[in-house]
Amino acid sequence: MALRAFCHKCLFNSSFKQLTSYQRHGFKSIYSIDQIYPNSNPDILKQNTLETVKPGFTGFIPVEKLEIKSSRGSGPGGQSVNKSNNKVEIRFHVASADWIPDNLKEKFLEQEKNRINKEGYFITMSHKTRKHILNQSDCINKIRTAIYECMLEREPPSEEHLEKISKRLEKQQRERLREKRSHSLKKKDRKSL
Repeated sequence: MALRAFCHKCLFNSSFKQLTSYQRHGFKSIYSIDQIYPNSNPDILKQNTLETVKPGFTGFIPVEKLEIKSSRGSGPGGQSVNKSNNKVEIRFHVASADWIPDNLKEKFLEQEKNRINKEGYFITMSHKTRKHILNQSDCINKIRTAIYECMLEREPPSEEHLEKISKRLEKQQRERLREKRSHSLKKKDRKSL
């Protein structure tokens, strides 16, 4: 019994000495946050405040300023296809959207005029997946992509490019008329018999 207590005491003291030596020397793993991200702030709970806000659209879309409706989708669903509301429709009023910069609103209204109704609401919907939240994120991604498309500055097409396009259109038109003529002759030949 005394031998057991003595061995236990020796093991405890040796492990205590190892622990204190690690604490004294400051042992850190190679996988510690300081090693992986050397210039980062280790206090992850502290909120970062942006000093400078870039002008333009940052990609952030406030969900509370969107009108989100869900309904039964016609997409995949298996046994729950007529039970769950997984189709998502998101709309927002473009003129009153303060999260879109004013210089982009005009271009957005021009480029997306087919998806904006008479009241000025931009409407997008998704029923790609069975999950409501994934369809909602798909709709928000469509909005973000449409706004980013407005931010792109496109060069006007060159004269060579316009000439190529016109040649292609003329060729398509000739081919369409040729097919139409051959179809007409085929029908005419059938009537004469």
